[in-house]
Amino acid sequence: MSFLQTLDYHHWLLLGLLLLVIEVLAGGGFLMWLGFSALSTGLVVFILPWFNWELQLVIFAIGCILSVFIWWRFFRWTVDSKNSSLNRRGSDLVGREAVLKEPIVNGFGYVMIDGVRWQVTSPKDLPEGTRVRLLKQDDLIFTVEKIDL
Repeated sequence: MSFLQTLDYHHWLLLGLLLLVIEVLAGGGFLMWLGFSALSTGLVVFILPWFNWELQLVIFAIGCILSVFIWWRFFRWTVDSKNSSLNRRGSDLVGREAVLKEPIVNGFGYVMIDGVRWQVTSPKDLPEGTRVRLLKQDDLIFTVEKIDL
Protein backbone atom coordinates (compact mmCIF):
# COMPACT_ATOMS: atom_id res chain seq x y z
CA MET A 1 0.00 0.00 0.00
CA SER A 2 2.93 2.33 0.60
CA PHE A 3 3.87 2.02 -3.09
CA LEU A 4 0.51 3.44 -4.14
CA GLN A 5 0.92 6.43 -1.85
CA THR A 6 4.23 7.29 -3.50
CA LEU A 7 2.82 6.84 -7.02
CA ASP A 8 4.33 9.56 -9.20
CA TYR A 9 4.44 10.57 -12.86
CA HIS A 10 7.59 8.56 -13.60
CA HIS A 11 5.79 5.37 -12.55
CA TRP A 12 3.11 6.07 -15.16
CA LEU A 13 5.68 6.91 -17.82
CA LEU A 14 7.54 3.69 -17.05
CA LEU A 15 4.31 1.67 -17.21
CA GLY A 16 3.40 3.31 -20.51
CA LEU A 17 6.79 2.57 -22.05
CA LEU A 18 6.69 -1.01 -20.74
CA LEU A 19 3.27 -1.56 -22.32
CA LEU A 20 4.51 -0.11 -25.62
CA VAL A 21 7.57 -2.41 -25.58
CA ILE A 22 5.38 -5.43 -24.85
CA GLU A 23 3.13 -4.37 -27.73
CA VAL A 24 6.10 -4.21 -30.09
CA LEU A 25 7.13 -7.73 -29.07
CA ALA A 26 3.63 -9.27 -28.96
CA GLY A 27 1.75 -7.32 -31.63
CA GLY A 28 -1.98 -6.93 -31.96
CA GLY A 29 -2.42 -3.23 -31.28
CA PHE A 30 -4.35 -3.50 -28.01
CA LEU A 31 -1.61 -2.87 -25.42
CA MET A 32 -0.41 0.16 -27.37
CA TRP A 33 -3.59 2.01 -26.44
CA LEU A 34 -3.24 1.10 -22.77
CA GLY A 35 0.35 2.34 -22.98
CA PHE A 36 -0.87 5.64 -24.42
CA SER A 37 -3.33 5.89 -21.53
CA ALA A 38 -0.53 5.32 -18.99
CA LEU A 39 1.66 7.92 -20.73
CA SER A 40 -1.24 10.39 -20.72
CA THR A 41 -1.80 9.76 -17.01
CA GLY A 42 1.90 10.37 -16.40
CA LEU A 43 1.67 13.66 -18.28
CA VAL A 44 -1.37 14.76 -16.24
CA VAL A 45 0.35 13.83 -12.97
CA PHE A 46 3.48 15.72 -14.08
CA ILE A 47 1.43 18.86 -14.79
CA LEU A 48 -0.81 18.45 -11.68
CA PRO A 49 1.43 16.73 -9.09
CA TRP A 50 -1.00 17.06 -6.15
CA PHE A 51 -3.29 14.27 -7.48
CA ASN A 52 -3.44 11.41 -4.97
CA TRP A 53 -3.10 7.80 -6.07
CA GLU A 54 -6.87 7.15 -6.12
CA LEU A 55 -7.45 9.98 -8.58
CA GLN A 56 -4.48 8.82 -10.67
CA LEU A 57 -5.98 5.33 -10.95
CA VAL A 58 -9.35 6.82 -11.92
CA ILE A 59 -7.67 8.93 -14.63
CA PHE A 60 -5.84 5.83 -15.90
CA ALA A 61 -9.04 3.74 -15.89
CA ILE A 62 -10.98 6.40 -17.80
CA GLY A 63 -8.08 6.75 -20.23
CA CYS A 64 -8.01 2.97 -20.77
CA ILE A 65 -11.74 2.84 -21.44
CA LEU A 66 -11.58 5.76 -23.86
CA SER A 67 -8.50 4.48 -25.66
CA VAL A 68 -9.90 0.95 -26.04
CA PHE A 69 -13.16 2.42 -27.34
CA ILE A 70 -11.23 4.53 -29.88
CA TRP A 71 -9.19 1.47 -30.89
CA TRP A 72 -12.30 -0.69 -31.25
CA ARG A 73 -14.24 1.94 -33.17
CA PHE A 74 -11.59 3.18 -35.58
CA PHE A 75 -8.42 1.10 -35.69
CA ARG A 76 -9.10 -2.58 -35.13
CA TRP A 77 -8.11 -4.79 -38.01
CA THR A 78 -10.80 -7.07 -39.34
CA VAL A 79 -10.87 -9.60 -42.13
CA ASP A 80 -13.98 -10.49 -44.05
CA SER A 81 -13.57 -14.27 -43.87
CA LYS A 82 -15.93 -14.95 -46.78
CA ASN A 83 -13.94 -12.83 -49.22
CA SER A 84 -10.50 -13.33 -47.71
CA SER A 85 -7.79 -15.17 -49.59
CA LEU A 86 -5.68 -15.41 -46.45
CA ASN A 87 -4.34 -18.97 -46.11
CA ARG A 88 -6.12 -19.94 -49.34
CA ARG A 89 -3.26 -20.34 -51.75
CA GLY A 90 -4.49 -20.28 -55.32
CA SER A 91 -7.89 -18.68 -54.62
CA ASP A 92 -7.06 -15.96 -57.15
CA LEU A 93 -6.85 -18.64 -59.85
CA VAL A 94 -10.59 -19.35 -59.83
CA GLY A 95 -12.02 -18.40 -63.21
CA ARG A 96 -8.77 -18.92 -65.11
CA GLU A 97 -8.41 -21.30 -67.99
CA ALA A 98 -5.79 -24.04 -68.19
CA VAL A 99 -4.82 -27.11 -70.19
CA LEU A 100 -4.84 -30.53 -68.56
CA LYS A 101 -1.28 -31.83 -68.28
CA GLU A 102 -2.54 -35.22 -67.15
CA PRO A 103 -5.94 -36.72 -67.97
CA ILE A 104 -8.74 -36.64 -65.45
CA VAL A 105 -9.25 -40.30 -64.53
CA ASN A 106 -11.74 -41.38 -61.86
CA GLY A 107 -12.48 -37.70 -61.21
CA PHE A 108 -8.92 -36.44 -60.60
CA GLY A 109 -6.19 -34.96 -62.78
CA TYR A 110 -3.60 -32.17 -62.91
CA VAL A 111 -3.02 -28.81 -64.59
CA MET A 112 0.02 -26.55 -64.64
CA ILE A 113 -0.59 -22.87 -63.93
CA ASP A 114 2.33 -20.44 -63.73
CA GLY A 115 4.72 -23.33 -63.22
CA VAL A 116 2.76 -24.84 -60.33
CA ARG A 117 1.09 -28.25 -60.55
CA TRP A 118 -2.49 -28.16 -59.23
CA GLN A 119 -4.79 -31.10 -58.63
CA VAL A 120 -8.19 -30.79 -60.29
CA THR A 121 -11.41 -32.71 -60.13
CA SER A 122 -14.31 -33.08 -62.52
CA PRO A 123 -17.44 -35.23 -62.61
CA LYS A 124 -16.40 -36.40 -66.12
CA ASP A 125 -13.12 -37.99 -67.14
CA LEU A 126 -11.28 -35.76 -69.63
CA PRO A 127 -8.24 -36.50 -71.82
CA GLU A 128 -4.86 -34.79 -71.52
CA GLY A 129 -4.66 -31.48 -73.42
CA THR A 130 -8.31 -30.53 -72.78
CA ARG A 131 -8.91 -26.84 -72.06
CA VAL A 132 -10.67 -26.39 -68.73
CA ARG A 133 -11.90 -23.51 -66.58
CA LEU A 134 -11.27 -23.51 -62.83
CA LEU A 135 -14.68 -23.10 -61.18
CA LYS A 136 -13.98 -23.26 -57.46
CA GLN A 137 -11.31 -24.22 -54.96
CA ASP A 138 -11.78 -26.68 -52.13
CA ASP A 139 -8.60 -26.83 -50.03
CA LEU A 140 -5.89 -27.28 -52.71
CA ILE A 141 -8.10 -29.03 -55.26
CA PHE A 142 -9.87 -27.13 -58.03
CA THR A 143 -13.15 -28.17 -59.60
CA VAL A 144 -12.98 -27.70 -63.37
CA GLU A 145 -15.27 -27.83 -66.36
CA LYS A 146 -14.42 -28.48 -69.98
CA ILE A 147 -14.36 -25.43 -72.23
CA ASP A 148 -16.17 -26.09 -75.49
CA LEU A 149 -14.53 -24.29 -78.37
